[in-house]
Amino acid sequence: MTIRDLIFALGGNTALARTLGISPQAVSNWSRRGAIPARRHYQVARLARALGLHIDPEALR
Repeated sequence: MTIRDLIFALGGNTALARTLGISPQAVSNWSRRGAIPARRHYQVARLARALGLHIDPEALR
């Protein structure tokens, strides 16, 4: 699963940004870079697990 796929599965840029309390542009940057900042790994992984998504932690880098 790519970062872009993960963001889509978590509701898209705006929904994920709202959940994390950050701007949609920040989430868009993750998609463009293909990586999620280390300080957000735990939050994103937790959200994914809550939605029943099985993600490889290495995929967040």
